[in-house]
Amino acid sequence: MEKQKQKIVFFVQTHKPIGGSQVLFLDLASYISNNFSDKYDVYYINYSNPIVNELYGSSNINFCDINCDYSQFENAVFFTPLNYVFYIMSHLRKVKSAKICLYFYHPQIFDWLGMQIPSAKPNFEPFLQLLQRTHGCCFMDSSNLISANRLCETKFEPDYVPVTLHSTNGVFKKCSATCKDRIRIGWLGRLDYDKMYSVLNLADNLIALEQPKPIDFYVIGDGNAKSLIKLSKYCPQIRFIFTSYMYGEERDAFLRKNIDIVVAMGISAIDVALQGIPTLVPLVSGTQFRDDKFYYLFDTTGFSLGWNPQDAESIGCKATNFEKVIKDIYEDGKKQAYGDACREFAVKEFSLARGVALFLSAIEKTTLTVEDCMKCGMISRNINGFRLYCAIRHRHNYEDFHEFSARIKRINKTRGITKKLKRIKAELKRTFSKRK
Repeated sequence: MEKQKQKIVFFVQTHKPIGGSQVLFLDLASYISNNFSDKYDVYYINYSNPIVNELYGSSNINFCDINCDYSQFENAVFFTPLNYVFYIMSHLRKVKSAKICLYFYHPQIFDWLGMQIPSAKPNFEPFLQLLQRTHGCCFMDSSNLISANRLCETKFEPDYVPVTLHSTNGVFKKCSATCKDRIRIGWLGRLDYDKMYSVLNLADNLIALEQPKPIDFYVIGDGNAKSLIKLSKYCPQIRFIFTSYMYGEERDAFLRKNIDIVVAMGISAIDVALQGIPTLVPLVSGTQFRDDKFYYLFDTTGFSLGWNPQDAESIGCKATNFEKVIKDIYEDGKKQAYGDACREFAVKEFSLARGVALFLSAIEKTTLTVEDCMKCGMISRNINGFRLYCAIRHRHNYEDFHEFSARIKRINKTRGITKKLKRIKAELKRTFSKRK
């Protein structure tokens, strides 16, 4: 009798353009579906996206809409970002035998999860203990492991699923020569609040440089925090060039032609390094900061590609200030040497085959089930609240409930009876006026 194949399901629920964890999930899913089809059936669940269909449609991934029939996934293993645990449970609460492996991919991930809980100060400890007992989560890198261990007394094991290269086919194209007349710096990545302060810190360090050349600051990406860049603060020394999102060979060719140094984190840093461009990893913070520490990709450890300023010493990577970076590239002529070193490091540390091996190890290790999750008070309360919300508003999308929970949280944090009552009245009006 033929052994039944294991179902692996990558789950996200977002309308955002493809990027970040979506790319990692799709790359892992594509590789496994094409190379291990005898062992695994691979699924990807999200809203339909034409870019995803174009880039991954030739793979053996089974693409499913977010509102598919989840009963087909009994005994499957789901892989999803940790802050999506309520999203996935809103679909899976009756599929009790399915297992789950949650992905801790950002130091602020519990802040994002907390915004889905109306309580002003959620108690995460029982949930964290559940994840530890069941090996129910894995980490993008050592900086995320440090963040998780800071949240609880007992420590997590270093189970990593790092970001990966899209390809390691060895075909590399040459970058343009170093510009003689201008400093050409690039930022590749989203411009959302979790990353925007890294962009501002970079700009602040650039404007503080004591050198006569004008600076072109290319921003490849977009996001809801873009307005935080006050252009007047940096003019005329820095000229910002915004390209919005770019993908594939169009993006790579643009980087090779126009930029001498790129600052990026996560998958974006790996994408840049593969082009043979000197790649720097920044510090990351959800609040404004000022620190002149940047890290050449080849100086990083533990798969870390961005970390909080307070974790810099614990990470143990060699820091470089931006004055030295400029000297390295523009005075000492090390663009090609450092670009090659970044590319070689990326290929060695972040190959897709290596990432897949670590991923398969993580999902085989987890014993966390849907039933375990529903027995966790934090999760069951949230899902019961969602069900009540659906009954009142006649709306069955967890994204709507997420927004509702965030508003309730703001009400709970409001000081002053008058202000709090005013917000409660407005929310009640919103609730009953939007019933369908």
